[in-house]
Amino acid sequence: MALPQPSRASLVWRALRRRCPYCGSKGYLVSWFKLAQHCPTCGLATDRVVGHWVGAVGMNTMLTFGALFVVLMVGMIATYPDIAVAPVLAASVGAAVLVPIVAWPFSQTLWTAVDIMMRPVTIDELDPRYVGR
Repeated sequence: MALPQPSRASLVWRALRRRCPYCGSKGYLVSWFKLAQHCPTCGLATDRVVGHWVGAVGMNTMLTFGALFVVLMVGMIATYPDIAVAPVLAASVGAAVLVPIVAWPFSQTLWTAVDIMMRPVTIDELDPRYVGR
């Protein structure tokens, strides 16, 4: 029995809503910083392989550095030629602290979506009750 594989757009859309990228159900996240061990609907493990979250950390880091770059550039361009160091530094520190916190659950679900795109879900990874529907 071949498993239906969600489209890439579906995987990403579900992940951006902080839902299970495979089935789209709620309950994938226990709290802002913690995922459930398995999706409550389809049973997909949130940690599919050892080291799975290295990708989510990488995505979060790239997003944070991108936001930090934008804040620095906008701050320097807006205050040129007499660059206001203290306000630009304060905005940069704020971005460096807030962006990774706000982006963390999205990084986790998006990385799982990317992982599913690279390694499609197999029948062994799902709850038998979900597969039997």
